[in-house]
Amino acid sequence: MKHVIPVMARQGGGSIINISSIASIRHLGISYVTYATTKAAMNQMTRPQRSNTRRRISGSTRCFRPDENPDGRTLRRLAASYAAGDVEAMWRARDAQVPMGHMGDAWDVANAALYLASDESRYVTG
Repeated sequence: MKHVIPVMARQGGGSIINISSIASIRHLGISYVTYATTKAAMNQMTRPQRSNTRRRISGSTRCFRPDENPDGRTLRRLAASYAAGDVEAMWRARDAQVPMGHMGDAWDVANAALYLASDESRYVTG
């Protein structure tokens, strides 16, 4: 952000999209102290950028639940924290934490970012 905001200002605007996590705003049952605090710091770093609309630069932070990705399936250590090493039980527990009843995937994150980077979101900030 430090380096791109001046470039965006010279170009007449732009979108800054930081990807965060629900873990940055509430406890998820597993202590991710370092992860949660760094994501919370990013949330706070982005907050002032939301009001930089006079320069036509929007800032937003999207907080997602951890998605089910190929790398995630190999995290036996995480499964140990959720469900005594049972990977399938871990996925069920994580799905239960999501209001929709299931985790999203990388496409859900990418599509949200694509929308926020597009002109269609020019009135969206936060």
